[in-house]
Amino acid sequence: MNILSYRREFPITESYCFLNHAAVSPLSRRVVKAVKDVSDQMATQGIAGYPKWEARTEEVRSLFAGLVGAGARDVAFITNTSEGLSAIASGFSWNSGDKVITVQPDFPSNIYPWMNLERLGVMLITVRR
Repeated sequence: MNILSYRREFPITESYCFLNHAAVSPLSRRVVKAVKDVSDQMATQGIAGYPKWEARTEEVRSLFAGLVGAGARDVAFITNTSEGLSAIASGFSWNSGDKVITVQPDFPSNIYPWMNLERLGVMLITVRR
């Protein structure tokens, strides 16, 4: 696939030069279609569509695992980066005196999970970009 094929996937590129800013990103045509499809199913089938959605989730989990060389059980879906960082930060057994290095400036929700560890005696070290 060449760069023009990728650009056609994102309608915003017809009017704008969009540069990723690590926040809310424009949707691709495929994402728009998938969201519309699920919305239509929700409107017409309600909860009866749940088994189909669950099966699709597992299919996508397996596809992504294959893409990154992981097992499907090692792939988790989260709502956003902030949730993921919070899960990672709270998932370690921290000890007083442990250190975490972050960069500044950074988006606040990328820093807050690490700042929260200071209550456990973890030292937050920031490095200027």
